[in-house]
Amino acid sequence: MIQQIKDGGPAFAFANGNIVSLGMTLRDYFAAAALNGLLGNIGFHVETDVESEIPNAIAKYAYEAADAMLKAMECK
Repeated sequence: MIQQIKDGGPAFAFANGNIVSLGMTLRDYFAAAALNGLLGNIGFHVETDVESEIPNAIAKYAYEAADAMLKAMECK
C-alpha cells in the first residue's frame, strides 16, 4: 500500500494561457524555510560534515518540521 503524503498542494501555482505550473508544494516550501533556519543556527562545516550523516539528518528534520506545520494547519 502506497502512503499518500499530504503536501499542502501547490505553493506557487499559476496559469498563463496554455502554460500551467504547479510550482513547489507547500510542504517543500515549509521544509525550505525550516532548512534555512536550521542551517543558520548550527555549526555546520562543509569541509568536515558533508561525508557524515549530518546533512541527511538536517534534511529529514526540515521535512518533519514541514509536516508538523501542515498538521497544525488542519486544526483550523
